[in-house]
Amino acid sequence: MSRRAINLASVFSLLAITAGAIALLWWTPGEWWVAWPSSTRWAWAIGVTAAYFLICLLSLVKFGETRASTRHRETGLSAKVETGTGLDVLVLYASQTGTAEELATETVEQLRRAGVMAELNGIEEPDAERWSRANVVLIVASTAGEGDPPDHAYDFVETYMSESRNLGSVRFGVLALGDTDYDEYCAFGRQINRWLLDSGAMPLFDMIEVDDRDEEAIERWNTLISDRVLKREAIRDTVEIDRRGVGAPVMSMSGKLRDSVSL
Repeated sequence: MSRRAINLASVFSLLAITAGAIALLWWTPGEWWVAWPSSTRWAWAIGVTAAYFLICLLSLVKFGETRASTRHRETGLSAKVETGTGLDVLVLYASQTGTAEELATETVEQLRRAGVMAELNGIEEPDAERWSRANVVLIVASTAGEGDPPDHAYDFVETYMSESRNLGSVRFGVLALGDTDYDEYCAFGRQINRWLLDSGAMPLFDMIEVDDRDEEAIERWNTLISDRVLKREAIRDTVEIDRRGVGAPVMSMSGKLRDSVSL
């Protein structure tokens, strides 16, 4: 379920509760409270309810503006690219708060400035045929809650990640966003990385983990995009990473090696 759908559901739920409360008042005539709430408590109740409605409304407006801005930039960049390299690059995002979508958009801009025809989508949007047709798939994935996928990615997890796919012709890169303050650090990004390996896809480079939007990690991602995607000869020279070992090392920006586990 998307964030927009969740916000709408919250608003309608609150409206239903309010309607129910009014109906109960109508069905209960006379004095039925031992002590009528003070004017201060009424003011607090009304203020909190109004604030909740306002937060939901602002969230819906911000979500709409973000989507419109992304599509506008994507359209503008498409018009600027006159010739491509011949690569079919699919850039996908799984975003809960908008950070992953923002970074994915920046990746598309980087590719298109270099003449690569890159396509930007939410991770749940492409169908199986589109996945298999892409030469390169770049994924920016955040983790929500306790190791959960973002809301809009649930359908993708249930539909595609429930089993391995035939993606042997696809080369990929994963930028996993997380926060080490949480136990399930970068969990969804790691799940995607493992699923792609199990599906036969070839990694362009080790998965990059970003701790709380670490700029050094993001810069490394941009550098690897330039080295492994924009320089096409580097793609052919990419060293295959053993996708059979569950304990395959993942490059961390602290300079240490993490164990990439199947979560």
